[in-house]
Amino acid sequence: LQRPEGRSHTRVLNGPALLAWFSFSEEYQDLLQRRLDSVTLSPSERRLLQQTHFHSLHQGFLAAYDSLLAAQLEEAEVLRRVLLYCRAAAVAMLAKQEALPAPEQEEHFVKAASDVSNLACALYNQKCYSEASALVQLLCEELGRPSCPPLPLDKLQRAFLVAVQSSRKEGQLDQALGWVVRWLRALRDQVIQHMVEPVSLWVKTKGDAARAGLEETQLRTLKDGFEGKEP
Repeated sequence: LQRPEGRSHTRVLNGPALLAWFSFSEEYQDLLQRRLDSVTLSPSERRLLQQTHFHSLHQGFLAAYDSLLAAQLEEAEVLRRVLLYCRAAAVAMLAKQEALPAPEQEEHFVKAASDVSNLACALYNQKCYSEASALVQLLCEELGRPSCPPLPLDKLQRAFLVAVQSSRKEGQLDQALGWVVRWLRALRDQVIQHMVEPVSLWVKTKGDAARAGLEETQLRTLKDGFEGKEP
């Protein structure tokens, strides 16, 4: 999977340093949240704290991404702990944008989606398929909500591509087919123009099932998926 362009790796930390930063960030974010829970904030103060909270989560993702690409997270336990933080941060980022004023929601959602997708793609490229899948599914599930803010088509396609391909690499073929169905649904009124890639991956995944002798998976159809007939 292609890496995003235009990124400079300026936040590279080794594993222990990154975990120490995350520990500090969690305390800082808890402090911000307690302040946000106060009823005495003015609208301008609340907006500033919301933006600061989101920015802190965003910076953590950038550091994790840059450190992963710089081969600083090769120790299994360090990577596990980094991704534990990133999964929690992803949930928070995708939720925090809902509290922002409407004009800012889309901007923050695109930024959060890019952070999650970029890190998941980097994990996939390093053959950490289960880790990539566990992370990107948070974004793909969000993209399936009717109230989800719009996301540029290339970013939506990339997120679901990581989800499908990670599931295929893990041998989770029914899960991969399920992500194709969700992908097509997430395209909404653009599905006719942009269905070629997901449908192609549906066919390839069915081929995987045939080679693995998984007859029930091989016999699944897109109609089954859209009618909710899951195995």
